[in-house]
Amino acid sequence: MLGTPRRIPCPEESQTPFWEEGYTKRWQVIQEVLRASGAGSGPLFTAILPPNICGPGKIPLDTQGGRSIEVHRHLARGKEVILPEGADVLIGPCDAEDIARSFFLALRQPDRAAALHGGTGPR
Repeated sequence: MLGTPRRIPCPEESQTPFWEEGYTKRWQVIQEVLRASGAGSGPLFTAILPPNICGPGKIPLDTQGGRSIEVHRHLARGKEVILPEGADVLIGPCDAEDIARSFFLALRQPDRAAALHGGTGPR
């Protein structure tokens, strides 16, 4: 999700506009398409915005912008992890296979994928 999280962990819902100028237009376009889709006047729309794609052999970014496997092990064990700049710097890892499966399923079942965000079905 683009924008400052309202709470952590970040829910699957629209957040605030992104604070980086280069992404502001992208966020606005996504919001416009979502509104049109939900109102029944636009195309079916599903956004898949993976932040930190990782896969076999790649350690995802950690909370300090590095690639320490120990940080992820601590998270998995429920141990304390330092957030040096606050919760708004979190980048959750996404498995490459899960992302590919998400695209595949959205293409295969577009009505169901669009309905997840309030879309109205086929047009």
